[in-house]
Amino acid sequence: MSLAAIHPVIIVRDAGATIGTALASLESFPEVVVFDNGSSDATQQICAGFGNVKLIQGSFSGFGPTKNHAASLASGDWILSIDADEYLSDELVRSLDLADLADARRAYLVERHNLFMGRHVKRGGWGNDWLIRLYHRGQHRFTDAMVHE
Repeated sequence: MSLAAIHPVIIVRDAGATIGTALASLESFPEVVVFDNGSSDATQQICAGFGNVKLIQGSFSGFGPTKNHAASLASGDWILSIDADEYLSDELVRSLDLADLADARRAYLVERHNLFMGRHVKRGGWGNDWLIRLYHRGQHRFTDAMVHE
């Protein structure tokens, strides 16, 4: 089962409006790392309601560096990086469970599902795109760019 080997990682700040939906879609994973960099809303309390969440607080040093640092805090090498305003469909979770993780050089594209004001974004070039989100941290990493990592 691949889900046991995959470690979702989310960096957050003041994501109380969307983090619950994101985490609910990750309940099948044994560990989800949430790296909070200064939330002043209910983000941390919402995270505490999920038994598989490992909540860590730290500072923001740009999107790429912060995502790489958060990935280093996971218990395993296969990282599923998602944003706090995204969620995984049941179909994607089933696909991830079947993922071939034998080759650490491999990275996987994932269809992004964004939430805006509580609704799935389906148009505008923002909600129906594919991004590399599943990777082995020993072989891949985000760039050190401050934005658009």
